[in-house]
Amino acid sequence: TELALGGTGILFDLKPFGGAFFVSAGIYSSDVGLTGSGYYNGDDLGGVPFVGNVEASAAFESEAPYVGLGWQLFSGADDPGLGLSVELGAYVNGDPKVSIKTDNPVFNAANKASLQQEEESLEEDMESLEVMPIFKLGVSYYF
Repeated sequence: TELALGGTGILFDLKPFGGAFFVSAGIYSSDVGLTGSGYYNGDDLGGVPFVGNVEASAAFESEAPYVGLGWQLFSGADDPGLGLSVELGAYVNGDPKVSIKTDNPVFNAANKASLQQEEESLEEDMESLEVMPIFKLGVSYYF
């Protein structure tokens, strides 16, 4: 099983009151997903008995909007030195897309609807990950 938690993005910070409080917003090119495989010896794979190898993957939208609220404790605006910030935010990953297949192409073709039912069930189980909360602690040095 492999979990991917990567991505790059661009964020903009806005200080609406001119103080330490800021609002952060932007978008990430997201690489969040999960892949796994294993031997399945069960009575029910989408309502159909199956014994063999199963591969599954789950991925989210390729772009994830981000919004956060933060506090910059030491900004370096007045004095050079160490800066510190904290931020609470969330990525909006969107709906997960799940794919399941077995190592038996005949089973896959004959039970396409059953496998799709299993994929939809896993997508419903993953709905709580559509919005991923984030806590950031930032350390910087100003000269």
